[in-house]
Amino acid sequence: MFIPLLETIVIPRCYKPSGFNHVSAELHHFCDASQSGYGQCSCVRLVNADGQVHCSLVIGKSRVTPAKSVTIPRLELTAATVSVRISRMLEREMQYENLTSTYWTDSKAVLGYINNEARRFHTYVANRVQLIRDSSDTAAWNYIESETNPADDASRGLDCSSVVSQHRWFDGPSFLWKSRDHWPSQSALEPLSQCDPEVKKRVTVCVIHTVASVSKTVDKLLSYRSSWYKLKRNVAWILVVIKQLYQIVKRLQLGDMNEKLTVDELLAAEVAILRYIQRHEFRDELVALRAQRNVSKSSSIYRLSPVLTDELLCIEGRLRNFDLPATIKHQIILPKKHHVTTLIIQHYHQQSCRAGKEFVLSLVREKYRIICRRQTVRRVLKQCVTCQRCHGQPVVQKMADLPRQRVTADKPPFSSTGVDFFGTFLVS
Repeated sequence: MFIPLLETIVIPRCYKPSGFNHVSAELHHFCDASQSGYGQCSCVRLVNADGQVHCSLVIGKSRVTPAKSVTIPRLELTAATVSVRISRMLEREMQYENLTSTYWTDSKAVLGYINNEARRFHTYVANRVQLIRDSSDTAAWNYIESETNPADDASRGLDCSSVVSQHRWFDGPSFLWKSRDHWPSQSALEPLSQCDPEVKKRVTVCVIHTVASVSKTVDKLLSYRSSWYKLKRNVAWILVVIKQLYQIVKRLQLGDMNEKLTVDELLAAEVAILRYIQRHEFRDELVALRAQRNVSKSSSIYRLSPVLTDELLCIEGRLRNFDLPATIKHQIILPKKHHVTTLIIQHYHQQSCRAGKEFVLSLVREKYRIICRRQTVRRVLKQCVTCQRCHGQPVVQKMADLPRQRVTADKPPFSSTGVDFFGTFLVS
């Protein structure tokens, strides 16, 4: 019975009447929601040089509510996201210069969500609020009473008998036809309460001990690299960044950040790594020495007479009165079963061109004192893949296995190639 009434509704095809030369164009988006559905409508407001105003409907959308129960604030927020998407589409498609968008809603909860800066929301609300804030200006959102909101017709529906050609759905609300002085006044929004169902509740956490988690992260970092030099570089860069962040927090003047690490920065990284290892492997010994007490006799480093030098455990040694470098007289104590200890031994093993146990041990002892050093060096060198590949294939054969050659003045016992090879090896 209502279908014949649709013949009486006449909608102009053009947004503006003939001869209306506008100088400014604005888009006004209205959104609303109810238990039955939610929707929005967008009107274009044109103003000519004489100050005359003309408004007309551009587009409108309405949708039924989901079958799953959803609260009204969430439906209102969903309608607001539809308005934002429609606004982006119209701004892209309509060929008006300097087209601005203004948004209207009759939900103060939605305005509170959009203008919120202090609270955190649940995922449903947080995602839609983020979309709205990314695609629109928060200052462009305004409050409107439900009685004057044309989007209320989209959420609740209309009978054809009540719709005429001069309806607010087609022409926009009456205040748009007037100057801005007659638009709805905007009052200050109240801050969101922590009791709002969409606000995440604050959970008070009492941290008892955090060393375990931090230690786990640092241990993962130390075991990540298979090279002592690369590990020092990684830690050095971390310390450089920490120093820069500290200066930013304290509002100090930032120093120049070099593209390459300096020797001092690498040494600082090495000291930081060694301090961390000793702090976890020799905790009781450090506590005793800091309290100026003797190390327990049950300690694995008791016989080394450890002392603290720059917060590092070093051996006191019988060479303290000799005129030698401090690193040789006071060697840094290292545990025998730590990944960093293995990296240091591998580092000297590679530097010595895969030398044997005694030579590598002599290089290590110039700076470090490893507990059970001989067994530790033997174990690390036994795991060297390069040495395992070369095992059983000596470079120089035994003299008895060499073919006998007659030595003459014209022909040396070794070829020139062999002499060049050994000479190059010794020089390198």
